[in-house]
Amino acid sequence: MWRIALAVVVACAGTARALPDPTADGPDLVGYVRTTFVRTGTVTPGERSMESVVWYPAEVAGEPQDGLGYADAAVRAGRHPVLVYSHGGCAYPEVSTFLTRGLASWGFIVIAPSHPGDTIYDGLDVCDLEELRAPTLVERVDDVRAVLDAFQRESKDTQSRFFRRVARSRVGVLGWSSGASTAIVAGRDDPRIRAVLSLAPDARPQRIGTAPVGAATMVMVGELDYYDPQQTTLDQVYATLQPPRFAVHLLRTGHFAFSDPCLAIPGGRDCEPGSLTQDEAHRLVRRFAVPFLRRYVGGAKAWGALLRPGAAVADAELRAQRRRPPKPPVGSPY
Repeated sequence: MWRIALAVVVACAGTARALPDPTADGPDLVGYVRTTFVRTGTVTPGERSMESVVWYPAEVAGEPQDGLGYADAAVRAGRHPVLVYSHGGCAYPEVSTFLTRGLASWGFIVIAPSHPGDTIYDGLDVCDLEELRAPTLVERVDDVRAVLDAFQRESKDTQSRFFRRVARSRVGVLGWSSGASTAIVAGRDDPRIRAVLSLAPDARPQRIGTAPVGAATMVMVGELDYYDPQQTTLDQVYATLQPPRFAVHLLRTGHFAFSDPCLAIPGGRDCEPGSLTQDEAHRLVRRFAVPFLRRYVGGAKAWGALLRPGAAVADAELRAQRRRPPKPPVGSPY
């Protein structure tokens, strides 16, 4: 177990230089727009209308700021990497703004679609309470793919605010709970996706299969997670991944470390006295999420220094294998 203070001074090419604090907001102001992506269902019949929020680095010219950022602000000049965020079962696109909005402040465009039929607005008697049954998982993964397709087309549309603002080859996916499992499968199946951030997944083989994930992957769980006691353990998930791979075990927090609210559920201990506050848990999540995505989607290699096990922080355990082992030479008995 590693419990040492966060260090943001790293050695890079023989010279010490400081990295910004990943637990705080980044240097960019954040704009957002609401939009809707539409596709035909894959398994379930009919049209899927995915009401979505898109956060992005913004150029602000007097727009008022609200809880989500600067509504309809201009996109900051430059080409920005893209992330798709998949919300949890019976949740909604704005459920983890501490992370989605926060990542936009670090230079990402973050697209958070709704998954029709599996949102809180569908009603608890309709949305998929038994997480990731096969039809729901298929639709969710295809939602992610369709949103990426639509957004990349929009990035080439001269009438779009995102015209020439998208680094189309730098794509990642992240998600929480049902969305965490969605992210693993999407990252395995879509070659455009460079990195997967999976937050409290149910990764049982009967749910998501056993094929390896080729993209760089970080799986993060809380030790107090009681949402699904039968879900695969962190060790089991980590064993299915290929390098670069990261496993982060957050102490004194649970399933709702990855959402804005902390919800008390029968048997759960997330919100009990003695556990981390939501602000403490959120800072811990960002401590690992920001360097991972900056490194493996944004291509900023210096951030990899904060992904070494020796650089872990209080209330967290980190396991990492950042490189694939070299292939044995031709003719080797091994």
